[in-house]
Amino acid sequence: MKCITCFAFVGLFAGILVSCSTPTPLAATTTQTPLLPVSTPASTGTSETTAISTQIPAYTPEPQGYSPFDMAITKDGEFAYLSFCLSEDIFKVSLKDLAVVSVADLSEYFPIGFDLVALSASEEKLFVYTPTWRKLIVLDTQTMSVIHTIDDIGISDMIQSQYSPTLITWGGGNTVKFINTETYEVTEFVDSDEFFMKILESNSNQDLWVVVSGKGHGASEVNAGIYDHKTNTWSRKISLPPLGTDTIHDLVVLPNEQKAYVAIYGGWNPDHGAHDGWLDSIDLLSGEVKAIPIDGGVFCLEASPDSQRLYVAAEPSSTSTNNLLVVDTQSDEIVDQIYLGQTQYGWYYTQMNRLQIDPQNASILYGTNSDANALIKVDLDSLTLSDVHVFNQESFGPHIFVRQPGQATGFVLIQSPYAFELDLDQATIKAVVRFPNIQDAGGYDIAINNSGRMLIAQGETILEVDPKDMRLLIEHPLPKTVSGFWSFVLSNDQTSLFSIWPDPSLGGWPPNTFLRINTSSFQVEAKVKLEGVGFNSRPFELPNGSKLYALGGQQNGPVVIQVIDTATSTIQKTITFEEPGMPGISAGPYYPFAYEPNSHTLFVCATEVVLAIDTDIDVIKKVIHLGDVARAIGLEPFQFIYGTAIGMVYNPQENFLYIAHLDRSFISIYDLGNDKFLSQIIPLKGYFPDFIFANDDYSKIYTLNVRSDSVSVIDVTTKAVVNVIDLHSYLAEP
Repeated sequence: MKCITCFAFVGLFAGILVSCSTPTPLAATTTQTPLLPVSTPASTGTSETTAISTQIPAYTPEPQGYSPFDMAITKDGEFAYLSFCLSEDIFKVSLKDLAVVSVADLSEYFPIGFDLVALSASEEKLFVYTPTWRKLIVLDTQTMSVIHTIDDIGISDMIQSQYSPTLITWGGGNTVKFINTETYEVTEFVDSDEFFMKILESNSNQDLWVVVSGKGHGASEVNAGIYDHKTNTWSRKISLPPLGTDTIHDLVVLPNEQKAYVAIYGGWNPDHGAHDGWLDSIDLLSGEVKAIPIDGGVFCLEASPDSQRLYVAAEPSSTSTNNLLVVDTQSDEIVDQIYLGQTQYGWYYTQMNRLQIDPQNASILYGTNSDANALIKVDLDSLTLSDVHVFNQESFGPHIFVRQPGQATGFVLIQSPYAFELDLDQATIKAVVRFPNIQDAGGYDIAINNSGRMLIAQGETILEVDPKDMRLLIEHPLPKTVSGFWSFVLSNDQTSLFSIWPDPSLGGWPPNTFLRINTSSFQVEAKVKLEGVGFNSRPFELPNGSKLYALGGQQNGPVVIQVIDTATSTIQKTITFEEPGMPGISAGPYYPFAYEPNSHTLFVCATEVVLAIDTDIDVIKKVIHLGDVARAIGLEPFQFIYGTAIGMVYNPQENFLYIAHLDRSFISIYDLGNDKFLSQIIPLKGYFPDFIFANDDYSKIYTLNVRSDSVSVIDVTTKAVVNVIDLHSYLAEP
């Protein structure tokens, strides 16, 4: 099975994450249960601090993975083994309750890619294929440890033979490789007249396969049917329409072997907001082919054991986000659909990568789903979702770290009135605090000035708080023309709040207006519309306070950087960057800047580049292409999701730039002295970093991981993650 859409899938998140709305909370919890003593605000005007002491409940962290892809279910229906597109883990899951019972950590193979899995006939071994490194990794299913690897083997799909201890593998060519799962011997079968795209064994004759094969540029000739691999001949050869740029995602044969179905993922259809899709229904007895249109490109298929129903997972479209369909195999008509709804975090169950019916219970269908990051369990009698396991935690949504002046501590903000006090030198959570009078617990910013006052953005007001005891000192109303004020940076001289603001009078989104608010009067001192579509909400101010830089642009257009003179609050210059075929920016609540003071260079993140700007003359003096990260580790850019840089740390001691990549959740390291990426990258073991920062001596770097509710701690000496702080260990619910 091949998933070519995960590249689009991760890019989609880059757009979705710009929303600051509060995620749907975990259901059933009605009380807040702090796992540390919590400093809570006392009444306004008092100096009392209340510490809540509660019995600390037992907390067992659950393994997290991202974007479940392939699946292998044991014959007794007790366990499923899952691979992931965006994390280097293999999960062994009990199908009784969908609990993860053990995990194989394959982080040494980062990036593992869209890995395939298949059980051996004895089910004592699990074969995991990583296309990135062209390796077949063998796990012991009891210990989940690596016991063997087969190197330099190209595989696009694989199945376990039902007739012998053999994996049947093919790589999109005229060669099929057989791997003995006991001895690991590899033998080859070649038919120079064929290009094998999909293969399934016949249930009744071990010499026969059901095959889809293509020839010519763009598969101008496509055939399907029954193929005798002992004699290299077709028993029945049926012509299918040419593919062109369309792709085949799956092949299913009904258990009675009267029909086969081919899943087609077509070209983009702007009218539907999705790819075209259809099924080729192939009558293996008569040779008749019928096209069944599907609203959205088709991902995967599964047939019922009685051959009466076909279950079809398709891409969502503008007309439907519910594309798990039921096809009657007698009429080849869509007769029903299975409504899955949304996860507790608000994500739809859209991209389904694998469907499989329970081998012991034909009324249960399992599916791996990328967008929901879940394993689903469907009751086929009632056509309802009966159970689900979401493999990440994102109810907190950590999104920014705010330093306390003159201290080695600060606050990790989440989408809640609560925050975590982090000790940067010790890499520990010191306390959980609660901010007072939080009216909207979405993504809001705070700042602490040198006089020890905390300012908290609350849309239409600014709260002034004493951070020592979290007392509300005063609530400053903003002018009536200002609403939706959530993100800002405090000016260097602490007299202004700077924000790139989503002006409601201009549509309310994306952020496109420079707003300057006085920190004494809390009145608007400047309001300037910025040209360039959408902008990151937090600008960068030069250390000398002379200029601000706002990063903007389009997702698939030019990068635009507006330079604002702070003395006059006017646009001083517009810097643009555009290369053919190069995406622009992923606008969001990030802080995509780092500054090198000796050369007065500002580094700015975009989707696939980092721009080095000479701030003396405001020109781009260097473009760092992120595709070179792949080459630095021995890959080509097409093999690795390397883009969407969201933040950086400049380490002056090394003259290195540490770059956080959102989609694939890693840090790359750029050597500024030698103008190249290091061959070492740092997988974060947390998902979707959206803020990166360091302690004072640069011995530790941290990332906040918005889709795993965690903080990754990186040791700069070893350039490796030494700890992942699970925020749920300190606070049960937001």
